[in-house]
Amino acid sequence: MNALRRWLGAGPVWLLPALLLVVLLFGKLLDPLPLRLLQLDVFDGLQRLQPRETEASPVRIVDLDDESLARLGQWPWPRTLVATLVERLRERGAAVVVLDILFSEPDRTSPARVLEPYRGTYNLPSDLSDLPDHDQVLAETLRRIPAIGGFAFADRAATTPPRLIASFAHSGPDPLPHLPTYQTAVTALPAIEAVLRGYGALNGLPDIDGVTRRVPLLFEFDGVKDPYPSLIAETVRVLAGDRTYKLKTAGGSGEAAFGARTGMVAMRLGSGDGAVTIPTDAHGALLVHFAWPRRDRIVPAWRVLDGSAPATMSDSVVLIGSSAIGLGDLRLTPLGYLPGTEIQAQALEQVLSGEYLERPDWADGLELVVMAIAGLLLVVMLPRLGPASGAALATAVVVLAAGAAWFAFARWRFQFDPIYPAACMTVLYGVTTLLGFMRADADRAFIRNAFSRYISPALVAQLTADPGRLKLGGERREMSFIFTDIAGFTTLSEELGPARVAKLLNPYFDELCRIVLAEGGMVNEFIGDAVLAFFGAPVEQKDHAARAVRAARAIDAAAERFRIEQNAAGVGIGITRIGVHTGTALVGNFGAQARFKYAALGDVVNTASRIEGLNKHFSTRACGSRALFDLAADTDFRPLGDVVVKGRVEALGIVELLDRERAVSPFVARYRDAYAALEAGDVDRATALLR
Repeated sequence: MNALRRWLGAGPVWLLPALLLVVLLFGKLLDPLPLRLLQLDVFDGLQRLQPRETEASPVRIVDLDDESLARLGQWPWPRTLVATLVERLRERGAAVVVLDILFSEPDRTSPARVLEPYRGTYNLPSDLSDLPDHDQVLAETLRRIPAIGGFAFADRAATTPPRLIASFAHSGPDPLPHLPTYQTAVTALPAIEAVLRGYGALNGLPDIDGVTRRVPLLFEFDGVKDPYPSLIAETVRVLAGDRTYKLKTAGGSGEAAFGARTGMVAMRLGSGDGAVTIPTDAHGALLVHFAWPRRDRIVPAWRVLDGSAPATMSDSVVLIGSSAIGLGDLRLTPLGYLPGTEIQAQALEQVLSGEYLERPDWADGLELVVMAIAGLLLVVMLPRLGPASGAALATAVVVLAAGAAWFAFARWRFQFDPIYPAACMTVLYGVTTLLGFMRADADRAFIRNAFSRYISPALVAQLTADPGRLKLGGERREMSFIFTDIAGFTTLSEELGPARVAKLLNPYFDELCRIVLAEGGMVNEFIGDAVLAFFGAPVEQKDHAARAVRAARAIDAAAERFRIEQNAAGVGIGITRIGVHTGTALVGNFGAQARFKYAALGDVVNTASRIEGLNKHFSTRACGSRALFDLAADTDFRPLGDVVVKGRVEALGIVELLDRERAVSPFVARYRDAYAALEAGDVDRATALLR
């Protein structure tokens, strides 16, 4: 702790916050899991605050909802019923039908499959192949309209890779290492797979916290050199009339320089004015800017089948999927649980409208630059500001970061993370403020240690507990003063030299300081061999006079012991003369703005010094003013007379300070009688007693 205090007292105030800022910047580069989860929560909050505004769109949803299942039977429906549903949509003008449904197993309701157990009995023919096949009926229906179907990547036994309809080209490094990878797939029935215009994966891509924020566009299938598209990617390709995906990866145009991201950047379909460029994240997924679902574009399947649905769906892109709870296609999104088909539809709407939610590849770099600039601002400014101003500056930085992130999201649909920079600025402010408090505590400890050499620890404790007692400037205060001086010391110091003088005086001063501090006084100044101490400040003491008298007696005794010891050692040090006085002084911090000291000013200080000089005339060691002893209610003194000291016009009653033994001695008793007779005008009696 002492080492820390020394560092705080001497070390650069900016060093530790600057090192902390570097650590926080590296923390951003490492992208730890808690940071990513926090970012995701913030981005969700931005979407909830400003969801995407829905406009007129050709995208429709035919919903296999709970009511449709209740009316038409549990899922899976006969493929003939699904074929009828698709045919009704074609009749109403649907441009494309997107089946968010996996037809991986033959229809159990096909006549041949129903009668298979009874073949050869009940006069059934042995060959049932001429009977209608429901899967084939659905396939023929899908052949008459541009239809996009799906397969599902899964973790099960190896299968034949799904049919790959489109081709791929890419600029930049190979995108495959960055895409979600699977080794098996559950494909659609060959009859259905063969007639589809588009064929994509139905898989979602929830984030690590289970929330769906992205719709994947591309996948890697182990052992296949080209990527596989998703259902939405195939829908866009079919609408664009393209056969080839043009993929762009970071590095194709220098994006990977200077630590920028790697992986996918964008996917392009079509050509000319009808070309569609879809920005992606590094893993080839589309960030979805969610909107609250619009009920007017969702049609229950039973209404399409019974003819009560809207009469026309001209040029619509119709997605067939299910919101039925029992079918389990509900996914958690930033706006709550939504059906998987709703998520697909919203992603498709974004592509068709050309409005995308992006986290630019330069976002991390920009956030690092902002953090560095804001952090350096705090590191430089906080030590120079007070607590309130520092808090205001840190709050302004945090609010500015949050406001900028919100503006970028609202204006350009950019996702910038305000939380990590704000959290880092908060941590930086907290640490810098804590260091400031610790430095202040170290300063207070230094002051306590320094003051404890001049005033008592009890007074130090009071001052540190209530610094307001130590007022700036001066105030008038009733105080008592002690002034000491060693007789003949100037001549002695010339004989001894500075080094021996310092060695001689240090233990002498230590003992005098100890005595003053023990009585709660303050050693204000050392002037050569002289000492000035006072009582009654900086903390007010009602008994300052009594404290000064006790301290003066103790100093006289200690100084005499010191003199005798030094004389015995061959050092001819003289007596210590002591002057004690009380009165009103102006006490406080005095001096220049650049340098000041705590001191007492006034006639009372000069008078204490003059009283000390009277010892030479009275052949005494310790003199004081009668006013001091009266205030202290102390009678252990010997009156010396009324003296007009230098600098004053009025006479001052002067007494000799006595220890208890001398105060009760017969000599002092006769002296007091003589002095009383002199005051009474009985000169003859006084003279006899004095002789």
